[in-house]
Amino acid sequence: MFTPQSIKDQEFQIKFRGCDPIEVKSYLEELADHVFELHEQKRKHNEDMSRLKGELTLAENERTQYKSELAKNQSSAGDIEKKVEKGYQYKDERIAELSLNLEGFQKKLDAQAEEFVSCKKTLDETNIRLAAEQALVSAGKAELEKVQAKNILLEEQLQGLKQEGIDFKSTILLAQQFSEELKKSAEVEATELLIVARTEEEELRATTQVKRDELHAELASLETTRNEVRDEIRQKLQTVLAGLDVLGGPVNDATVDLADLNSLDFSLVDDADVAFVAAELAEGSDEAQA
Repeated sequence: MFTPQSIKDQEFQIKFRGCDPIEVKSYLEELADHVFELHEQKRKHNEDMSRLKGELTLAENERTQYKSELAKNQSSAGDIEKKVEKGYQYKDERIAELSLNLEGFQKKLDAQAEEFVSCKKTLDETNIRLAAEQALVSAGKAELEKVQAKNILLEEQLQGLKQEGIDFKSTILLAQQFSEELKKSAEVEATELLIVARTEEEELRATTQVKRDELHAELASLETTRNEVRDEIRQKLQTVLAGLDVLGGPVNDATVDLADLNSLDFSLVDDADVAFVAAELAEGSDEAQA
């Protein structure tokens, strides 16, 4: 079987004084194109035949259906004629009834015509009132536009105030945060200072206690020294007084005892002891003069 591609691919042996290969090739290509067109036409014809066969089958089916419906319609034609006669009779009765209704409608129409004239007058009056009301509405619209403009201005001002309120709230929040942070830092510093103060207080108490103990020890030592000095003074004084009491005793011994008394350290003796010694010496001098 020849196909367009087989015709194009056909090759021939080359011999001396043969045909021109280019012309043969060109002719074969034209022949292949023609065969391709014939194949396409055949394919389209086959498709058309298939479609026409389907349509023919469908038409035959419809014809059979129409025949069956025609038979049914012929059988019901008698019933239809009876129904038509009844319909004519009902039509006559209906026409008579409609004639009576038409007369009633004519009367109603006349009454409605009179009512229409009255309604027209009322409509004219209503139009006049409507025109006046429209004028009022126009004035109201103008006033409404002014109010809307004021409302827009007030809304803009309100938005500005809201924005300022938001900024103020933000500032308050920042201030509160700063206050909280400052409070926390102050509490931390106060706690640290309190700890340092308590530490210094403990150290000061310890130092004070040590110094107090040292002072108590020193006071005890001074008290002991003072008692020793007082005892020594009393002994010296008693010796001096004993020398003064002896009338015929040698004066040189008393002088020696007074010199010993002057050599004592009175810095550790309080005023009461000095007054006591002075009184004893004065009494001893008076007795010696006597």
